[in-house]
Amino acid sequence: MKTGYRILALAMAALITVQAMVIAYAMTGVNKLVNDGGVIDKAGLEAGGFTGAGGFTWHQILGERVIPVVALALFVISFFVKLPGAVRWGSIVFGLTLIQVTLGTIGTDAPLLGLLHGLFALLLFGVAVMAAKGVGGKPVDSAA
Repeated sequence: MKTGYRILALAMAALITVQAMVIAYAMTGVNKLVNDGGVIDKAGLEAGGFTGAGGFTWHQILGERVIPVVALALFVISFFVKLPGAVRWGSIVFGLTLIQVTLGTIGTDAPLLGLLHGLFALLLFGVAVMAAKGVGGKPVDSAA
């Protein structure tokens, strides 16, 4: 159980890293398209057709489907792990994930929320790593 908890927490951190990478890929693709004289509109974004366009799709899939499922699994398993603070860290990861998904969803109508979306991504990454390490700096595996 402890190994599963640690794997899920590390998976969260890894998924957040990949999500940041794919959105950076998408945005640099947009930048290149515009610098090359291209135009961005909704139809063009949905159709893709430029380098990096797939980054938007993967960012959304990871953020709306994969990461929430992993966060929920971590939260559930935290109740069965005999590790001090596991439920607390699992709850924080799950709560931050809910906030992150909400910010990403409503951010399309309020672009300034993108600042918080980026901040919460960093917070979520840090908390996931802390959950994997366990409370008090002890690796989860050492509590076995």
